[in-house]
Amino acid sequence: MSETTKFFNQPDSAYVAQRLRSIRRARKWTLQDVERESKGAIKAIVLGSYERGDRSVSVKKAIELATFYDLPVTQLFQDVPSANEESLTEVLLVIDLRSAARLAPTVAANYALISYLKAITQRRMDWNGEILSLRKSDLSNIALIVGMSDEETLRWLQNNRLLITSD
Repeated sequence: MSETTKFFNQPDSAYVAQRLRSIRRARKWTLQDVERESKGAIKAIVLGSYERGDRSVSVKKAIELATFYDLPVTQLFQDVPSANEESLTEVLLVIDLRSAARLAPTVAANYALISYLKAITQRRMDWNGEILSLRKSDLSNIALIVGMSDEETLRWLQNNRLLITSD
């Protein structure tokens, strides 16, 4: 029988277990934090079993977990890209995604910014959900999208309290 070339690798249950643990840990949550935040819908002992690979995750439970973590269910099964990209590029700004989520989406500039931040989050597979580091090129792209200069965009982000600074 001839050998065929595989164009992708299927994740196994150990990989899904590792992804569940890494997603939770990226948010700096304990198993008990998840149980508390989910108001008991996700039991710490059950999630721990999933993360250790002692228990298989059903499709229904995978969707529930992904919904709770506010990420596409596909992220439980996809590989995370190498983290070299972030270190190779200068980080210019850190955006508070919680504040961005509170912007009125009916304002065109707000809607454009929210859409752009969602796209960056998806592309980087960064589902932490609290902050997002932007690169120098991102500021220029946001400026183009909202129809302002880079300087005006920076002031606009500051005025809307979207920037996290070390001050």
